Amino acid sequence: MPPRVRPPSVPGSLPAVSLARRLAIFVLVFMGCARRDPWAPCRAGGDVGFGPAPPTCSTPACLACAATLDRAYRTAPEVLRTRFIRAPADAREAFLRFTHPTGPYPDEHCTAGLARGARCAAYSPYCVDVLATGLRSGDTTLAQRGQYTQAASDGCPAARAMLVAALRLCEPPPAGPGCTDAHCQNCEAGHLAALTVVAPDAVDPEHATELRELVDHTPEPVARAIVENLGAPDAPADIETAAVQRGLRAWCFSLVDRSATAPPYACNATMSRFLQHTEYGDSPVAWAAVTHARPAVRAQIVAALLTDLGRHGAIPAEVATRLRDLPAEGTVEAITQVMRAAPTPATVYTALRELLAQRGVTDLPPETPPTSPASGPQPQTPAPAPTGGRTLGPVPGAVHAG
Repeated sequence: MPPRVRPPSVPGSLPAVSLARRLAIFVLVFMGCARRDPWAPCRAGGDVGFGPAPPTCSTPACLACAATLDRAYRTAPEVLRTRFIRAPADAREAFLRFTHPTGPYPDEHCTAGLARGARCAAYSPYCVDVLATGLRSGDTTLAQRGQYTQAASDGCPAARAMLVAALRLCEPPPAGPGCTDAHCQNCEAGHLAALTVVAPDAVDPEHATELRELVDHTPEPVARAIVENLGAPDAPADIETAAVQRGLRAWCFSLVDRSATAPPYACNATMSRFLQHTEYGDSPVAWAAVTHARPAVRAQIVAALLTDLGRHGAIPAEVATRLRDLPAEGTVEAITQVMRAAPTPATVYTALRELLAQRGVTDLPPETPPTSPASGPQPQTPAPAPTGGRTLGPVPGAVHAG
């Protein structure tokens, strides 16, 4: 077979090119002339949620995406509204910290949720400040507060600790009754906001420790204001019921244990309930608080407990045993006060008389029991005028560690 001979080329003409090569050249020329997509770096990868490592933006793709977000904020804000939350979290945070945009961008960024497969979110100080401001503010809607609380719940332990510390940050309130000072109210709002972070998960031992640390480091004027707020008929509606109940009993236990004066009226019913029901998990904490309390405080709490038991017409054996183990100071006074205050059911009177006799008290009140537990007026502790609940409201002024 004769060899193939390439036809001679005509001077000045292009060399023969195959169809495939011509197509490839056309595609390359078209791509070179096509307009570059500015949003390509934001689609290059990266999770829109948060992971166990704080956001960092150091790669060329992340920096280019942050620059694109900044340019869109200045030239095409309507485009940014639809594309912002789909950008990687690292680029979003770099844009926010550099540009400081107005609008919902910080809230949307910090409440974006967890990244794929992440167990917790390691928020940066920027997001900690955003979440603390939103939780503390009285202008936050119920829906927004739910988003902030969920974001806080997703936080890693270190991030949650930073958030609770930021919410607790306040200027020490002045000594004296009441919490009418602006700094005290600001401190109260911050501690209530911190309650919404740690209380929902307080059934877990680790988070229960967070709640105890928050309560134990609360200034006493602030703690009293919180108890009056949570125990009021119009308690804050923007705090979950479980958080209100856990916070109320935790601060009541703390005030009974450490305060030199009687706790707010709302603590009487709370303490009485946990002292009566020894099967409750927090009942030992309540009894320990009464045991360590000052005599005047112990007398008020024991009197409220015995008044409630008098309405029921009996003192359970477990409660009688624990009453017998309380220090005599304040306990004897409370028992004597209840026995003399009004007619007492016979079974309750007999049990109280035995408690006094075991302590060597011989000057017993006269026995005037009613014919039935329900007959006759029962001793009542007068309720103070309602103080009114307060929502989590912002109070202007500088804050300092306290």
